[in-house]
Amino acid sequence: MLEIAICDDEPVMRKEISRHFSDYMAKRQDMDYRIRGFESGKQLLAWGHDFDLIFLDIQMEQPDGMETARRLRQRGSQSLLVFVTVLKECVFDAFEVEACDYLLKPLDTGHFERTMERVYERIRQKPAKRLLVQRGNQSQVVLLSESVYCEVQGRKIYIHQKNGEIIDCRGYFPEEDGERPKIMVRIVDVRRMLMSLRLRSLMGVCFCVTDPVVEENNRCVTLTGTEFSGVMLMDGKAENSEGTISVAALASLVFGAKTTEDVCMEDGVVMTERLKSELKKVIPLSGIYLNEAV
Repeated sequence: MLEIAICDDEPVMRKEISRHFSDYMAKRQDMDYRIRGFESGKQLLAWGHDFDLIFLDIQMEQPDGMETARRLRQRGSQSLLVFVTVLKECVFDAFEVEACDYLLKPLDTGHFERTMERVYERIRQKPAKRLLVQRGNQSQVVLLSESVYCEVQGRKIYIHQKNGEIIDCRGYFPEEDGERPKIMVRIVDVRRMLMSLRLRSLMGVCFCVTDPVVEENNRCVTLTGTEFSGVMLMDGKAENSEGTISVAALASLVFGAKTTEDVCMEDGVVMTERLKSELKKVIPLSGIYLNEAV
């Protein structure tokens, strides 16, 4: 369930934001949500629980919206922040607190929905607290919230559930097997792959991707974002590009199979030192072994 907070000192505005949000979710009909309203930053900060998304007015009694956002970040909050305000001049301050968008009052339905598309994608891409275990020829999803503890006996792993069920699966230990699993990876949609990435810190870089098979993957992209927002992807311009990466090299990089130094040795890969430095801020999707990236 999505937990949503709306913090605005005007009751009418809280209702309007709630209506816009509910209308958007009614179109999707694929996720439950709960909305809580707050009339001040002080009240929001006192709540003590994190939210998936916070709509935050800026012009309020102290702490105002911007200061409230700063305190939330200082606490380690990773809530997605959307400022809703009449103050155009504060848009650059929003970057300081890692806001994912900035809406001006009165609300425009089209702009609101475009903002929600980006927000929804971020929420959907948050790492799920679950495991996918292999049991014979079948796979099973195990929710960590429903698990009590794991027990290892030899090469077997037993996952003890709250309901008393015990799920058994075979562990994989590469140093014992003597060989690595045969895995091949191919990026079919570069844009979706890049937008699924998480970051260690603030980044911003432009580069070109080449793909001899999927024409749509040949593009110049600009990656920006923070550890809170994840990757925000935009179309880039070739004149601003700091390098070229083949789709196979990109796959090896984002899956953690190779480092930036490794992929720079591959054919068709050219990187500036700054591009290398920025790509090191990407958190690999998985620490797996790849036999082949295509």
